Amino acid sequence: MRMNTHNTGLSSRNSLCLGAILTFIACGIACSADAQVIYNSIPAPLPPNVASEGPEAYAFSEIGDGLIFTSNSPRLATTVKVILSDWACTSGHWFSALGNSDVCTTSPAGATFSQPVTLNIYAVNPTTPPSAGALLGTQTATFNIPYRPSTDPHCAVGGTPGGDGTQWYDAATNACYHGIAFPIVFDITSLSLQLPDQVVVGISFNTTHYGPSPIGEGTACFTNDNNCPYDALNVSTEGSPTVGSDVDPNSIFFNYVLSANSCLGTAPTGIMEADPGGCFGGEHPEIEVDTTPFDSFQIHYASNLNIGDSVINLTNAGTLSGTDPAGRICVNVYTFDPAEEMVSCCSCMVTPNGLNSLSAVSDLINNPLTLGVPTSVVIKLTATAPVAGQCNAAASGDFVSGLRAWGSTLHQNTATGGYGTTESPFALAVLSGSEISKDLSMCNFIQTNGSGYGICKSCQNTGLGGTSK
Repeated sequence: MRMNTHNTGLSSRNSLCLGAILTFIACGIACSADAQVIYNSIPAPLPPNVASEGPEAYAFSEIGDGLIFTSNSPRLATTVKVILSDWACTSGHWFSALGNSDVCTTSPAGATFSQPVTLNIYAVNPTTPPSAGALLGTQTATFNIPYRPSTDPHCAVGGTPGGDGTQWYDAATNACYHGIAFPIVFDITSLSLQLPDQVVVGISFNTTHYGPSPIGEGTACFTNDNNCPYDALNVSTEGSPTVGSDVDPNSIFFNYVLSANSCLGTAPTGIMEADPGGCFGGEHPEIEVDTTPFDSFQIHYASNLNIGDSVINLTNAGTLSGTDPAGRICVNVYTFDPAEEMVSCCSCMVTPNGLNSLSAVSDLINNPLTLGVPTSVVIKLTATAPVAGQCNAAASGDFVSGLRAWGSTLHQNTATGGYGTTESPFALAVLSGSEISKDLSMCNFIQTNGSGYGICKSCQNTGLGGTSK
């Protein structure tokens, strides 16, 4: 297995999870509360450090992997998590041993630096070796990157096993490490990206000499002891998928600047493709891809409302939690007339195993925003986590699983002219970012400008649709 010059020191998959401690660093904006994981190669718990490769050390502009997703459910991408490893110190160098004037020192403990990182998601070209195809989506976010801790006397030569005099010490694992592993999380909900069966995920950032747009040597950190922190920042290469699989099980994808640094020393430059040399021993970048939960968006219709009522029955499977109030979900209801206008919206708090119902006539269209009362409607439901214990159909929230819904409606018997009631589950559907943005915006307009019109009566705590004996 190829090891970068920033080797890992000792690593243990039985160590305590520093990733959890560093969660506040990872998410610049809220992460999904109950996302569906469709690919994951991040170990749990995350070790204090992992094998990694950096653009400054290996002369590339981008690193990544080809991912194959196992889930066939709708794949509206929400977040992508990537594990990085940082070797930078606030002063000194990671490779300077104890006793030297430039030994690695980080002060104050927990110090960070700001670093833009770009996520690219590509289609897969089935070439040999496989390569990145069309760019499907991209996002650049700025993260607070933790400096590695100061070199510790525990890691002096002859001290803790594996210590070479340049490492930091982790008491939980009683081991020494050169870098520190931590997650960054891209929230890509706004891209409205529907993922195909397989993609290439690429990570890039600029260093002094490499990356998409090298920063150059004119910076203060470079002229001052060649100590720019981004030059010691790496992307993990120690993953093995536990959810999903890899396009090329034995290769990592690179866009090399210097082909001599590839496994075989002959890789093309300027192309994001799998490095076929086999020098990574089947290990991969550590990546997790999340999508909206498969059941968080559902749709149904109600017709012949001028003849009789239709009802919607809602329950909560307890997927989020089987206890109340932890397991409560918000079922947001959006009602559209045949002209595709939203006529009403509301939100129902549904407890685990609870039963809530709405009447189409009495709750959804009794007070419509638009002129006239529709005789048929389309009903869309989303399931989100409560915010501060409250539900609001006009406010964005984390999508959650557990919603189960059934709708009844009237159908005419063409032979007799009479009407009969049928009931069926709401259909699962693919939710796009543009659709939820439109629904939230229109519901917000109803709430702020509708003068009371368009607010449905919300939910009854009983089931509707039964026939009295």
